[in-house]
Amino acid sequence: MGQGASRLQAARIPHHGLHVKALGPDKSHVDFTNEDLDQVLAEFRAISQPDNLAAQLRPHRQPRLRLLYSIRRLAPEPYWRSIAQDKFGTADETRLDLVQLRQLLITLAASARARQRRAAAA
Repeated sequence: MGQGASRLQAARIPHHGLHVKALGPDKSHVDFTNEDLDQVLAEFRAISQPDNLAAQLRPHRQPRLRLLYSIRRLAPEPYWRSIAQDKFGTADETRLDLVQLRQLLITLAASARARQRRAAAA
């Protein structure tokens, strides 16, 4: 058992209680969204690594990192940067908010689907 686990035991807070503390109402793990998991992990890290601020803040960056990962998987960087420049006036992903990143991802996904349909029809 690692040091983090022993701190959780020492704190005597049941894992289930941390889930409820992080999310509010009780929720089955099956129904967790990525955001729910991020909140629960942040709560666990606050107890297991109280002196490690970077570890506690990491879950808050996850939605952005997930979107960027998906964008990079869908299209080559010059292509998605060109679309971002046209749509949002910047190719710098650090200047795009989550809504803009989601819109860029949707645009890229639609473009990928259209390419697949054209290839299947040819």
